[in-house]
Amino acid sequence: MTNREGKKAGRYNSARQDRRKFLRAITVGLLTVKSDLLFTGCQTLAKVRRREIKVVELKGKHPGVPAITPDRKYVVSVNQESSNLSFVRLEDFTLDYTINLSGGRQPWEIAFTPDARFGFVAHSGFEDSKTSNSFITVVDTAQKKETARIDVGMRPNGVAVDKSGKLVFVANMGSHSVSVIDANNYSVIKEIPVGRSPFDIGITPDNKTAVVVNFMDSSLSFIDMQSLAVNATLQVGKPEIAQPYEEFGPGDSCQIDIHRENGLAFVSNYRTHQVVVVDTEKREIVKKIDTIRFPFGIQFEEYNNLLTVVSGESRKLGIVELGISEHLIEMYEKNKINPQKILEKAARDKYTQIEAISLGQGNGKQPLGLPKSRANELSIIYVDPIKGYLYNIPPRQDAFFSVSAIATSNAGA
Repeated sequence: MTNREGKKAGRYNSARQDRRKFLRAITVGLLTVKSDLLFTGCQTLAKVRRREIKVVELKGKHPGVPAITPDRKYVVSVNQESSNLSFVRLEDFTLDYTINLSGGRQPWEIAFTPDARFGFVAHSGFEDSKTSNSFITVVDTAQKKETARIDVGMRPNGVAVDKSGKLVFVANMGSHSVSVIDANNYSVIKEIPVGRSPFDIGITPDNKTAVVVNFMDSSLSFIDMQSLAVNATLQVGKPEIAQPYEEFGPGDSCQIDIHRENGLAFVSNYRTHQVVVVDTEKREIVKKIDTIRFPFGIQFEEYNNLLTVVSGESRKLGIVELGISEHLIEMYEKNKINPQKILEKAARDKYTQIEAISLGQGNGKQPLGLPKSRANELSIIYVDPIKGYLYNIPPRQDAFFSVSAIATSNAGA
């Protein structure tokens, strides 16, 4: 090897290590179990403020994006380095079974059909220099095995199934497109150009629009579900920012979740440290909320009408107040609790971060903090993306939102 070749190889290895560091940083913060609040973890059983932490070994390495099955029976961890799926029962938080995936290329995210029978797994291949051999794998949860593979665009990342279960949308980071899959025959029926480096996808409650987050453009692409074409775009972040992790390229906007009642979209802007609230009907920004530094994972929690934002870089969990919702009022009335003071405070604090909780250093010690806000009512789940464990902290003892209520609700993904 020549001296010039040696220097080039050294730069490549250094860039790859930096890229790996960035990916680990963001995946530590990418805790997006659907409709459940995600919070910190420790690696030992402990009682924290009368909460017994349950620890589940996932038998998988380097988890990516977890998901709750639509039937509310399982939380599923997508494990990148071991290329398998871990199915943990929500009823008792025990590992039920795993499914091995073929093809490698770092499985990252999974989305299920509404009946929970089939799951579609995106294989991103973040650290793979190959631009070909990009695919989705299909798993049958009844047979507990992989049953098909579907070729899509380059480096598929975010994946979503529409409310009817007929269409699957895949965000292809490498080809700047969205692949639309017929869920019945596993064929790609359309390739839709979107912004640069599409990272995540959300579906509006009325099933009329797929909203795509484009990382490098820091924009949203709105796809009409009937015509399967982009009918609007909206700038939500600052695309020119490249720090930290300059080698990953410029970009800002990362993850999305959508309110199940009003259809508002919530987008995390990693480099400008904000959450952007977007009206998906009017295609306009409602609010920009200052939050924890380097927010990544984002999750709407419908029981308390809160938003949680997680950062692996700053190792914090931010809780954002979303105000009063019909579901919140119904839950208080159902449990015969007078919510007047709570609702008044929720209205005053709407679209502000009401709490920031330290996640600790992931070194096996107890969590450094627990929620003091209305998030105290929830069962808290966390999938550690490095160590391969799932943690559950139950609600405070006098809470009226129980683990079983969360596990059996019909919130949808």
